[in-house]
Amino acid sequence: MENEWKKRLVEIDDDYLVGISNKGIVKRAYKDLETIKDQMKQLEQNEESIRVSAGEETIEIRYPVAESTCSCPSRGICRHIVTALLALKAQEATTESNDKVDKDEKITDQKANVTAQHPEETQIPKDAAVWEELLAVPVEKLKKIMGKRRLQKFTDPDFMRSMPELTRTSVVTVRLQNGETVKLLSPLEYSTCTCHKKELCIHKAEAILWCQIHQGKLTKEALSALLKEELVLDEQEVKLAAHQMIEVLSELLGTGLARISPEVVNTLERMALVAHNAQLANFEGYFRALAKMYDMYLSRASTFSIASLMQQVSRLYQRAQRLLDTKDVIEMAQYAGEFRAEYQQIGTVMLIGITIEQFESKSGYAGYTVYFLEQTLGKWYTYTDARPVYYENTNRRARIEETQTPWGLMVSLQKLSELCIELRQAKVDQRGRLSASKETIGIIAGERKLNTQDLKGWYYCDWKEFYFESLAGGGRAWLAESEQEVLQLFFLQPAHIGKAQFLETQQLLSLSLYDKEEREVLVEVPYSKKDAESIRYLEKMAERVESGAEPPPCFFGKVYLKEGRIRMYPIALFDRNQLCQI
Repeated sequence: MENEWKKRLVEIDDDYLVGISNKGIVKRAYKDLETIKDQMKQLEQNEESIRVSAGEETIEIRYPVAESTCSCPSRGICRHIVTALLALKAQEATTESNDKVDKDEKITDQKANVTAQHPEETQIPKDAAVWEELLAVPVEKLKKIMGKRRLQKFTDPDFMRSMPELTRTSVVTVRLQNGETVKLLSPLEYSTCTCHKKELCIHKAEAILWCQIHQGKLTKEALSALLKEELVLDEQEVKLAAHQMIEVLSELLGTGLARISPEVVNTLERMALVAHNAQLANFEGYFRALAKMYDMYLSRASTFSIASLMQQVSRLYQRAQRLLDTKDVIEMAQYAGEFRAEYQQIGTVMLIGITIEQFESKSGYAGYTVYFLEQTLGKWYTYTDARPVYYENTNRRARIEETQTPWGLMVSLQKLSELCIELRQAKVDQRGRLSASKETIGIIAGERKLNTQDLKGWYYCDWKEFYFESLAGGGRAWLAESEQEVLQLFFLQPAHIGKAQFLETQQLLSLSLYDKEEREVLVEVPYSKKDAESIRYLEKMAERVESGAEPPPCFFGKVYLKEGRIRMYPIALFDRNQLCQI
């Protein structure tokens, strides 16, 4: 066997083989090794590949070995390839053992001489090649993949103290805080991640960055300097805006509701404009939401809550004070937020349209959100078409027919929510919102057809099972104290439902969902002009179910925890048999 291939085979160990495949394949390959050694015949060998046959399969070992191929149906590194590699290594070891009999004393003397003169040459780490590549990756490339917001975390002392577990063999394994595990190997393009993305994903980029920090190539100061280059905030203008915010909020707290002037709404809108001009995106939204709360009070809206208003004013005051006090421009940027979401490329994804929801946010935006489920990774994605309505004097909202569908798909948003689509070069932000980028190409794969098997992990008819799998056992972070904070969605199929009740004092619809063991999940819909029609529909639906005219539908929506009870804000109802939307 050629010397170059001898060197390559020596570098390949079990950790490397697990890195390019998985533990199960390597274990199976070892079991098959004795059989394939007798069957294996070398057909051809050159500098680029070794072609062998083993039984009915033809295997071509290439370098890097992740490019090896097999005639079996498997697309990746199969057990035949791994077994062939093990057999070639065993064959090489046997050859070396036979040669060593005649040359043992000479080689021993030579090794001793080399060790005495150059001891460092005999201690080359197994992961030397991959570390050389890891440290050579430009930080600008990592920043482009990760995005500015994700990179900002590395300037937080608390985040930096929680360095992930890092294991060094021939493969560098990094277990990230979010649960993903990255295996970095040489060449780097064959590294793997539990998110299953083949390209350089955000998890691989983060793992490489941690490795560079671990080796001392990058410091917090260097990262801060890199981030400061792109900041557009004017520190003096931000401090001036923070002063004005605190003055206005202090006056509101001192005046109280009894003596408040109707001009307060205009004042808060003016502060939203001040925040906008100072590039304080978060604060613009905060002040618009506060203006809406005061408008509800002045118009004697039934859903107005004094406690919520006071909490919102106090919280905004604290945020403005932190903005004023901070001397770190990176921290200032984190408080300020950004007007446009930062998107990362996630490659190609297959999405199933679930439903569409109309919304109107407290910060003055209205539009539609389409919900998608990506089955392979079990993730939810959304596409939102929104427009500002805070300066409109009428209640006119764009009809769904008027909204533009993204990704070059010539269908309405409503139809989009009923299809299976393939998105190529898709981009998504940290909250799972899809970008309408012109670079993203959408292909319709067919009509949506859902069944309970497609929704495993998201569909439940037993509330105890739901609790232990998704709350206590799974440890998901979706439970929150309000539905606005929830990112995860579920399908709940009740055995029967209670009577729909509209609570006048709280101005919300309440409806209990029961499983077969009479365990309860509470559906709640606060009254608003947007939800008025939905509330009437739910009331009539409950009456039909109670009369036996139809079985309980499947409820799809946001699930959250409040006052020790599991609650749901429903988005759509589906037929319980075929999950066809009704």
